[in-house]
Amino acid sequence: MKKLIIYSFAFIAILSSCTKEMIEDSRDNKSGNMVTVTLNATVTKTTLNDDRSVSFTAGEKIAVFANGNKYMFTTEAGGTSAVFTGEVDAADVAAAAGTYYAISGSTTLLDGVTIDGGVFKNVVIPKSSDSVNIGKYSSTKVVAVAVSSGTSLVFKQVCALLKFTVPADVTDLKEVVIFNRQTDNLTRCLSGTCSITPNAGSAPTVEVTASEGNPHQSGASYPGGDVFQAGTYYIPVLPANISRIDLKNTFSGGVNKRVLLNINTTLVSGQVYDLGTIRKANKFMCNTFENNNLNGEYTGNAGAVKIVANPLPSSTVNSSSYVLADDMSTSSNPTSGYWQTASLFGTKFTESCRSAFTTVKMKMYWGADKYYPRFMFNKGGTAMLPARVNGDTIDSGDVSSFDSAIKTDDWNILEWDCTQFESKTSFSGLSSFQVKMFLDWGGSNTTRDGVNYHHLAYIDEIEFL
Repeated sequence: MKKLIIYSFAFIAILSSCTKEMIEDSRDNKSGNMVTVTLNATVTKTTLNDDRSVSFTAGEKIAVFANGNKYMFTTEAGGTSAVFTGEVDAADVAAAAGTYYAISGSTTLLDGVTIDGGVFKNVVIPKSSDSVNIGKYSSTKVVAVAVSSGTSLVFKQVCALLKFTVPADVTDLKEVVIFNRQTDNLTRCLSGTCSITPNAGSAPTVEVTASEGNPHQSGASYPGGDVFQAGTYYIPVLPANISRIDLKNTFSGGVNKRVLLNINTTLVSGQVYDLGTIRKANKFMCNTFENNNLNGEYTGNAGAVKIVANPLPSSTVNSSSYVLADDMSTSSNPTSGYWQTASLFGTKFTESCRSAFTTVKMKMYWGADKYYPRFMFNKGGTAMLPARVNGDTIDSGDVSSFDSAIKTDDWNILEWDCTQFESKTSFSGLSSFQVKMFLDWGGSNTTRDGVNYHHLAYIDEIEFL
């Protein structure tokens, strides 16, 4: 998943429930004289055919605004273009003077949308991980807009699509979720309440006016909770300037793999952005710091564990926006600065999943201080030094082996093997773990001296492999 490919597309979508629901017209009843208006539409909300061609669906409804009042139009026959008809107050027809604004979408969306000065208001793109089928995407995020030129409507897609492909050798993918990188504009492009301006000769202009649900993530799951079949899938997102996307793939057994994609592009309405091919998970990453929420999963000494901005975002080892801080800097008492998992394992890292993993890896940064962190299996037993630091094997009897491997000016990668804990063959039986950050080489708590030991360290990307 290294290469981003952009495709133009007319409009790819699926039939939504609005074809079967009735939505009341909204008008001022200026004259009471209703006349039939006929509009010729192209490239609107469609059913995606097997050959990737597009067509209208018989019975499909759109909302048409004339003189600021809303009317429902319907097409009786499907096809690559369609004739939509509706009853409009004659006074509104005269005032509109041939300019009609139209929007297609779900029943809920059409029911709530209004217009003000040619700008659609209250257009809600919901946050959801919707069920999708091969080659299609959720109807809840299907939105297209148009402004007429006479009786002609040319609809343009509002969302961009993030495309991913499931290969034949991946047979246990359960869900794909897109996360924002917290400070990124993706925070406001996954979901929200929007104002949309249709433009006759270009893509619509979209402004997100309010977040909808949790705006930090969106995604796709296979219908009925089953695994994804081999094929291509799409996740709709609102247009935005973004730099990075955090993609989480969840597999059967609770295993997930997170991939950071450096995109650095502008998501444009009506284009497809290829996130690449899903690969089989070989790790479980349990931190959620980019969502800026501990979710009760981590605790420590006296509330010292918190989420903060990465103190070294320029690092090539770890450029995450947000990380976990272990901050005992106000205390001069000897401390291990312990932090531990709290409620993580019962729901996300299930016992059946843990038995597949033999190594735990963490990224740590503590500047110029000389600490020797130890990992404790569950919350008892012996706290062990890492087996490897930045890829170098550590001799637990030789402090120089640690000192020569550690970086004081960058993030470090520390690893522990399950065999260090009572000769275990996997992490089966691991209900929690505890990490003691501020120890000396002999395993004793350090005292903050204001020079060498500041009792402040950072952790990120906790992985089981």
